[in-house]
Amino acid sequence: MAALLVVDASAGHGRGCDLDCVCWGQVAQTMPAIVEAAARRIRLVFLTPTVFKLERAATFRPEDFAARFFEHSLGRAVQMHRTCSQMRLPWVEAPAMRVELRAHRLFHYELPRHSFRQEKWLDFDGVVGWMELEGDVTQAMMWARSAELLHFGQKAAFGLGRVRVLVLE
Repeated sequence: MAALLVVDASAGHGRGCDLDCVCWGQVAQTMPAIVEAAARRIRLVFLTPTVFKLERAATFRPEDFAARFFEHSLGRAVQMHRTCSQMRLPWVEAPAMRVELRAHRLFHYELPRHSFRQEKWLDFDGVVGWMELEGDVTQAMMWARSAELLHFGQKAAFGLGRVRVLVLE
């Protein structure tokens, strides 16, 4: 089952496997084995435009992304488990941790898309680039790695929100 966790970058779509075949219980059991022993500083690289909404409006502030990345990644993993397995997970708690935004190089990327169904142009814009977070993120690395597979933010079904997590220290 560990092979399911490897995202195939050559595929170009950021998909490592067919999500219908994933048994999330087994994935959750194998993830701690591949998570790094200790992570103190990480770099999040947003490869495709990433949209993150707070209070029903898109935000492009790096501070908002840093503050909510792990929480949102956990929520997305739980949401996908429920969708694929039709079972509700027992209570899953986000690990208590503090992270600081150390550096970032994020750009607002405008990506218009024409919808033939709605007969109008839609904005699929978001941020691309990277940001570095520092703190004891070891307990949350499992959820950060799940964001690599499931993508982060809004419109992930369209391929937006592809993220890569690099451990720097």
